[in-house]
Amino acid sequence: MDPMMFATIVGLLFSFQSGRESVKLQDFLEWMNQRHHKDLVRLIEQNNDLKSGLTVLMNRNHNEVMSQLSQLNDLMMSVSNQIEGLDTVAKVFQKNEGLSEQAIDVLRQFVNSSGDSIVVSKTIGDDKPYQIDGARLIDFEEPRFIEDDFDNLVENGLIKSEIDGSGYQWYKITRKAIRFIELIDNS
Repeated sequence: MDPMMFATIVGLLFSFQSGRESVKLQDFLEWMNQRHHKDLVRLIEQNNDLKSGLTVLMNRNHNEVMSQLSQLNDLMMSVSNQIEGLDTVAKVFQKNEGLSEQAIDVLRQFVNSSGDSIVVSKTIGDDKPYQIDGARLIDFEEPRFIEDDFDNLVENGLIKSEIDGSGYQWYKITRKAIRFIELIDNS
């Protein structure tokens, strides 16, 4: 499927579901027809996997789906903000902050390090306690927001968070993070 069709379907689904608690695929298709998206309706009706996937998505908990669609929107806005030309367009439509520049920079350092984990070793007076594979320090400029940035990276599925038996916080890299940084840096 054309990536633009995917983005269009996701955007339409978000718009359609945002004002409704319970939805059915047929209602969505009718709504799309009314808005002159007949080609997408035909694509959905002819593709059993697509139809099945949308049905499963619509049968899930509404708040959970809306939260995930919102996260997808945030990620798309963060990527768009890094692409010349799209950055201006994204700012017009952006409802929230998405990922901060610091969060993207921290993620880029993590991806470019080829490391697979970050450990947080907070000690008194330690203003930069984030270490890749226990050795290389993560560089950042706004310490008061770093925990928020890590939380946003976790929420967007770009890193995973876990606490080991000793109580140390660890962050693990994901494939999604690598693709995200590649997309930004190659645009």
